[in-house]
Amino acid sequence: MAGHLHISEVMQKHTNPKSQSTAVRSALLTERTALLMGGRSELDVLNSTGIVALEDQAPVLHDQFVALRRHHLGHRKFKLIDAALARLDRGEFGICDECGRTISPKRLQVIPWAAYCIACQDQFDAEETQMEPELQLTA
Repeated sequence: MAGHLHISEVMQKHTNPKSQSTAVRSALLTERTALLMGGRSELDVLNSTGIVALEDQAPVLHDQFVALRRHHLGHRKFKLIDAALARLDRGEFGICDECGRTISPKRLQVIPWAAYCIACQDQFDAEETQMEPELQLTA
């Protein structure tokens, strides 16, 4: 995302843990604000009024589905960022919520709101996929 402070830059520039914590908080809040600002217009496609010709219904429904899905993912990311900020406040940032091990700094550079280490996230994703097969797209 253009103009956003990347977490890897934050972590590299700040070696002092307190300074790094402040910088991570700032980066998370910046990402949170970007989500709030971007989410306002993405659902405009749902406000289509009037009768839509039969041949135009599929693209309109597709656009509405995509908008709802993106909104859902944005909302989910928003909640994950809030949870990361809470972990930061409690001094638990970078600790896996599942196994209690340290989350890899490389993972946190890419996904600073990560609540799980890679192994636990893989397990969680596998379980989620088994529970919701209808969400998978098939060809």
